[in-house]
Amino acid sequence: ANTGDFVQWTPIGNDFFEDKVYSGTFDGQGHTISGLYVSGNGWNVGFVGRVSGTAVVKNLGIVDSYFSSSNNYLGSIVGGVAKKSSVTIANVYSTSTVKSENWIGGLVGGYGKGSVTIINSYFAGKTISTYLSGEYNTHHDDLVSGDFDMPISGTLIVVNTFVLGTSNHGTSATATQLTDGTVAAALHYYHDALADGSMFGISDGKTAFSGSLEGVSVTTANITLHTFDGDATAYSSKYIVGNTTPLPVNVEREGYTFFGWYDNADLEGDAVTSISSSETDDKEYWAKFERSHSVT
Repeated sequence: ANTGDFVQWTPIGNDFFEDKVYSGTFDGQGHTISGLYVSGNGWNVGFVGRVSGTAVVKNLGIVDSYFSSSNNYLGSIVGGVAKKSSVTIANVYSTSTVKSENWIGGLVGGYGKGSVTIINSYFAGKTISTYLSGEYNTHHDDLVSGDFDMPISGTLIVVNTFVLGTSNHGTSATATQLTDGTVAAALHYYHDALADGSMFGISDGKTAFSGSLEGVSVTTANITLHTFDGDATAYSSKYIVGNTTPLPVNVEREGYTFFGWYDNADLEGDAVTSISSSETDDKEYWAKFERSHSVT
């Protein structure tokens, strides 16, 4: 929320009135984008400004980013959805801040009687509405904004999608569930009915878009990593049983080269690169370093 002479992000498809909208497929291929910054008075603000036709954004994370405008239609992934168009958001997440007067959503902002599908995704950021009162306060949601329950409105499909806090459309998750691996397990084991977020939105046999994350649990075990005296790096103290857990590879110590992790303090045997998915016990590993030299 800082102010200053920052380089502002220009959303993809940023001008609806000049027919500059996005209708393609953006595949992030598992990468994250950080540091996107927008602060102004534009409409249709997000990573993608406005979509038309058929658009897809998938396999992408947006973190440490800030989207703010005094006008409407803001979302960290997509700002606005044009009439008679559809957008699919799949395998994405965002930890961004989205701030606007109205029609704002954590992942997708306003819509124009189009179709929005969100699959296997989560929002763990913050949305802020500056609209003080009135019926349009409902056009503010931590996942996607819109009156999707009205006959004249667009359609909304939300599957296996989670929101930190509350949402009218997504399954609510707590900060602990996001950090202890519960949400990760729910996303990873999507085809397991017990870990399918869409299964939690059922109330008395009818679809209910709000709910809490239940029926999914993870088992963890302790992990202790020994490096060197004075190391201030915060390493994970837990690992999830049942998943292969890679050990850190970028262990930095000034004047030394890192040569891997060993399961004994004498650094004997072969280096260990990961904890197998079959392991269930507490683990302890020691880092091996050798002094490096510069030759001139």
